[in-house]
Amino acid sequence: MQRLKMILFFVVALFPAAIFCKGLQGYFGFPNQIEANNDKEVLSSCKYAKITKIGCYSDHMDTPRPLPELVLSNRDPSSGVFDGHIFDWEKPVQSMQDLACRCARKVLQKNYTHFSLQFFGECWSGKNSASTYSNDGPSKSCLGKEYKDCDGRSDTPCTGVNFSNYVYKAESIRPTVPPTEDSNCVDQYSICKHYASINLCNNKFPLVLKYCRRSCNLC
Repeated sequence: MQRLKMILFFVVALFPAAIFCKGLQGYFGFPNQIEANNDKEVLSSCKYAKITKIGCYSDHMDTPRPLPELVLSNRDPSSGVFDGHIFDWEKPVQSMQDLACRCARKVLQKNYTHFSLQFFGECWSGKNSASTYSNDGPSKSCLGKEYKDCDGRSDTPCTGVNFSNYVYKAESIRPTVPPTEDSNCVDQYSICKHYASINLCNNKFPLVLKYCRRSCNLC
């Protein structure tokens, strides 16, 4: 397994995209996994969104691609959407969970609904993602825990490799608002926008929710 991880690291991180023309399955003999589209919720600990597994789908790389916009990259530090995180090949499940959670947040900020993980460390989406993610048809080339075939029925995240996307649906989570005497949609303190910008609009900070209703988008 350690040897396989090292091979994956050098192939995905260092080889040019053209070398993947036959896919990881063709080079390393990964068996096909049965596609499972069971709408399984994952990442219940993600405070930004409810994330649901949709399934494994093909990406032929032809324009227009099913999910054409690279939202985040954890593979290429020179990318304009690199956010300071690098995929940890020793902890693939944790890396996929973290990336999916951060990607869901970005996607929802753009008012998109679906996204995918591809190449282990890339998140893709698009304005019409809900209707385009399956344009290239289903795939059986997605991986999950321990770099084994994706189990669509589990709550463990999965990723596409080359020419495949593992697709998720993101839905916003609106925090529970404690009761207040003033129901007007106002911020009661000028610092509220700052609190919102540093992600304090959640149930861990009930006073922020109480006094910063407008900045926390609660009305």
